[in-house]
Amino acid sequence: MLKMGASKTIGTPVRCPSCRHPNLAIDIWCERCGTPLDWKPIQTRAVTPRRAPVISAPKPQPMATPREVTGPQYCWSCGAPNRAGDYFCGSCGRELGVPSPAAGSPRNRRRRQGFRWRFPELALPATALPQLRMPRWQAPQWRLPAVSMPRLQAPRVPPTVAVAGLVLAVLVLVPLVHLVSGAGRPAAAQRPPAAHLPTTNGTQAKAGSPQAIAIAAVQGKTGLKYSNACSGTAACLSITAQTVGQAAEAIVFSTARSGGRQCVSYLVQKNGAWQLLGTVLCALPNQVSPLVGHDATVHVPGNCANVHASASLQGGVVACLYDGTTIHVDGGPVYADGFLWWHTSKGWMAHDFLVAP
Repeated sequence: MLKMGASKTIGTPVRCPSCRHPNLAIDIWCERCGTPLDWKPIQTRAVTPRRAPVISAPKPQPMATPREVTGPQYCWSCGAPNRAGDYFCGSCGRELGVPSPAAGSPRNRRRRQGFRWRFPELALPATALPQLRMPRWQAPQWRLPAVSMPRLQAPRVPPTVAVAGLVLAVLVLVPLVHLVSGAGRPAAAQRPPAAHLPTTNGTQAKAGSPQAIAIAAVQGKTGLKYSNACSGTAACLSITAQTVGQAAEAIVFSTARSGGRQCVSYLVQKNGAWQLLGTVLCALPNQVSPLVGHDATVHVPGNCANVHASASLQGGVVACLYDGTTIHVDGGPVYADGFLWWHTSKGWMAHDFLVAP
C-alpha cells in the first residue's frame, strides 16, 4: 500500500507478485489480474556534494515464448475460458498452463473450493410388508318359491243377460252425463225480475224471507224506500234480479232513476234461518260483482287465492289466482263450510276473495 511521506517513485515499475506484470508505482492493484500489490518504495541515497547518486535502471524482462495454442484455454484454478494467446487468466490472474505443485495441492484446492460436509450414505434394510387379502364374501342366493296362479275364466253369460246389462248401463250413464255437462255445479236459477218480485201490498214483504231481509238492508244503506212499482220521477228501490243457489241467494236492487246505482245483498241460510252475509254492495249499473254471468276481480293483496275443485274446503286446490286477476263467474252461489262459493272457469272460489276490501 502507498505510505504517506514516501519519496516520489512514479517511474519505478512494480511487478505483480502473482502474474509479474509491471505496474506503475502509484498502483495499488495489478492492472492485469487485480491482485493487491506489495508496494515498497526504493530507498535513495542521500546526495552529497562530492558524489552524485547512481540510479540503476531495471533490467527488462525477457519476453516469454508464445505458446502454440489453437483453441480457447481454460484456467486450471477457476475454470474460466481465455483466448489462445493469453498467458494469465483474465478472471483470477493465475498463470495459464500446468499448475504448480503448491497451487495444485489438495490442501490449496480445498481452500479455494471451501469445506464441504459429506455425510455417509445410510441404507435402510429392505422391509417386505405382509400382503393383506380380504376374504371373499359370497352373497347367499335367494330363490323365490314358484307360485302357480290359478287360471281365471270368465263365466259364460247368456245373450239375454248381456243385453239387459247393456240397457241398465245406458240408463245409469245418461243421467251421469247430463249432470257432468253442467260442469258439476248446482244449477243457479237466474229468474226474470217479474217472476220473483215479493208479493206485497206495496212496501212490505214476508217477514223472515230473503227479500224482506235484503230490502231492510238496502234501505238502511241507501236511505230510499222500497216499492213494488216505482215511477220514473221519484227515487225508490226495486228488485231487478235474484239468483237462487244452494242455501244462498243474491238479490239485485236498482234506484229506478237516471244516474242511479245498483245494490246487491248476499244472503245465506244457517240452521233454517236466512241471514245477511257481510254488507250491501253498491256500484254503477252492471258493475256490481260477483254475480252469475258477470266478470269479477280477485282481491288478495300480495298473495294468491286458492281455487278448489268443489264448493268445499275439502275440495282439492286446482289453481291459485293472484291479486288483480279477472275471472268470469258462471255458477253459484253455494253456502258450505261457513263460506259462500262461486263457480268460475277455473273452479270454485270463496266469496271473500272476489269482494274488494
